[in-house]
Amino acid sequence: MSGKSHTRAFVVRYILAAAVLALFAPAVAHADTIIENKGGVAGTPTGGINPGPFSLTGSTVFDINGVGVSGTLAFTTGGYLGGSLAAGGAMWSDAGSSFTVTEGGSTVFTGAFTGNVTWTLDGTCTAKTTCTYTLNGNITGTYNGRAVTGATAQINMTTARGPYTGGIVNSKGNDILKDLTGTTAVQGTVPEPGTLALMGTGLLSLAGAIKRKIKLG
Repeated sequence: MSGKSHTRAFVVRYILAAAVLALFAPAVAHADTIIENKGGVAGTPTGGINPGPFSLTGSTVFDINGVGVSGTLAFTTGGYLGGSLAAGGAMWSDAGSSFTVTEGGSTVFTGAFTGNVTWTLDGTCTAKTTCTYTLNGNITGTYNGRAVTGATAQINMTTARGPYTGGIVNSKGNDILKDLTGTTAVQGTVPEPGTLALMGTGLLSLAGAIKRKIKLG
């Protein structure tokens, strides 16, 4: 094989590799990063008509994509928009919000909520039972230096019997609301699958043309 043909064959190998990556990239790129957390202190600064933003601090991240890790998760919503904390129909804005995840002492995600954050009562709640709520919100930011979007769902439970009416701790300094478990999923911004597939097909065609030319040469 001449030096020129050897160079062409070398180029073909790289074009084929790029084509395979482009064809299979949609399946890889659209896989979510799943972050699991539990525990921590949740709630609003005060109760009443204007309880302020909802926050979660001191929550432990214990799993990322099925691998055990040691980290933290914390967030603060924007301002209170209205609804009933006790009945589970409350809503907060995303303005001024923050959302942070650490792993092994390093920050791996930093961002904020995007769109309103909702607070929903799960099932029924009476003065004689503990009450469970779910907070849902979309997020955007950077995960390990990559721009991502995603969502979080956090399940909270009152530490005493009766509905949650606001506040972080009671008169005795005990938590009023705790985070039972949470799941956060983020996904990178990638080209449309059709665009990637088209590029892969084009690269394969180009590789075939070069191989034919090598044979003729």
